[in-house]
Amino acid sequence: VGILSKNCAEWFIADLAIMMAGMISVPIYFTANRDTIQYIIEESNSKAVFVGKLDGLVEAQEGIAQHIPRIIFPYPSVSGQYSWQALLENEPLEEVHTADAEDTMTLAYTSGSTGKPNGVVITYQNIGAAALATATRLKATADDHVMSYLPLAHITERAVIENLSFYIGCSVFFVENLTTFIDDVKVAQPNVFGSVPRLWTKFQSEILNKMPDKKLQFLLKIPIINQLVAKKIRISLGLNNSRMFLSGTAPISPGILQWYKGIGISISEAWGMTETSGMSCVNYPYQTDALGSIGKSVSCVEMKIGDSQEILVRGPAVFKQYYRNEQATNESFIDGWFRTGDMGSETIDGNFKFICRTKEQFNTAKGKYVAPVPIESLVEHNLDIEQVGVFGQGRKHTIVSLVMN
Repeated sequence: VGILSKNCAEWFIADLAIMMAGMISVPIYFTANRDTIQYIIEESNSKAVFVGKLDGLVEAQEGIAQHIPRIIFPYPSVSGQYSWQALLENEPLEEVHTADAEDTMTLAYTSGSTGKPNGVVITYQNIGAAALATATRLKATADDHVMSYLPLAHITERAVIENLSFYIGCSVFFVENLTTFIDDVKVAQPNVFGSVPRLWTKFQSEILNKMPDKKLQFLLKIPIINQLVAKKIRISLGLNNSRMFLSGTAPISPGILQWYKGIGISISEAWGMTETSGMSCVNYPYQTDALGSIGKSVSCVEMKIGDSQEILVRGPAVFKQYYRNEQATNESFIDGWFRTGDMGSETIDGNFKFICRTKEQFNTAKGKYVAPVPIESLVEHNLDIEQVGVFGQGRKHTIVSLVMN
C-alpha cells in the first residue's frame, strides 16, 4: 500500500494501520514526478495508495493509475475513491496482525538520483533495532519534543522520528509549510532537532542577513555579551531548549559546524543509509575533537573499513534484500558485510570519517584520483557561496562550479 503525502499525523496513522492489517507500506517521495510515482506503484504491485498534502497535484493525479484505489487524507488533494473521514466511520479491525521479526515491514525506495529507484526490503527487525538504538544513543524520553518535516519517504525520518516516537511516546510536531517553518519551530520548542546541510546553511544566511559575521564574531569574543547574543540567536530560531542538534543525509562543512558551535549549537554529524534502516553512526555524545567526523556506530550495527576504503556494515538493522533484484543483492554483500559504496576512514579512537561515494570519485586525464566531497566542504566554508560542485572526469584539470548567495 503506497503513501504519497507531505508529513502529517495521518501519515503516521496510515503507516500504523497498514502494519496492523498485515500489509506492507510503500512510501513515495511527495516531490516525485509522475513517471517515478507510476514506476514505484507498478514495480511494488501496490494495491492502493494513501494520498495527502502535496505541493502540486498534477504529478500525483497523472502518476497514479485510475484503477488503483486512492484513500485521500483530510486535506486538499487529488480526486479519489475513498475519503479518510469516511473510512474512520467503519468498524475497526477485530484482530490486529502480529508480525514476525523477519516479516517485511516496508519497501523503502531510494530517491532514484542515479537511475530508477531501488526497492529496499526493510523488516520489522531492521526498523525495530534502528529505533531502539537511536532512542538509546540519543537518550530520548517521552517528554521530548521532536519535529517531522524531512520527507517520511526517507528511511532516516521514519526511524529517527516516526518509529522513535512509537517506541518512547515523545511529542511530534509537523510543519505547516516552508513560510511558517521558523514560527513552527518556535511553537514546537524541540529538544532534539535534526536537519540537512542545506538548511543549516540557510539558517546561517538568515542570521547573517540581520548581523554581519564580522560584528557577530566580535561580540562572541566578549565575556557575558557572547552568551546573551548566542542565546538571542537560538531563541530567534526556536532552538534555545534543544539539547541536541543533528545533521545528516550529506556531508556538512567543518567550518559551518565550528560557526554554529560559537552560538551554542553543537551539531552532531550523523551517517546512515536506507539499507541500514536509518542512522548508523553519529558524533554523539558530542565530541569537539571529533568535529568533522560521523562519530561512532550505534548499537544496531557494526562498521569497518574494507578494501578501497569502502565502509562495510552488518547487524540487525541492515536490510534483507533489494526487491526482486537478486543480482544487486548478491553484489552488495561480501562475507556477510553490506558494501555501502561510501568511502571512509577510522580514527585511532574509533570515530569514522566519510570521504565520498565511491562512484563520485573521478580520475583526471593526468591519472589523479579526486574525491570531490572534501574539496567541496572546504569551499563551502566561504559564506558567500550557496552551492558547490567539483567534477573533472577525464579532464586535464579539476573544475569547481559555484552558486553564489
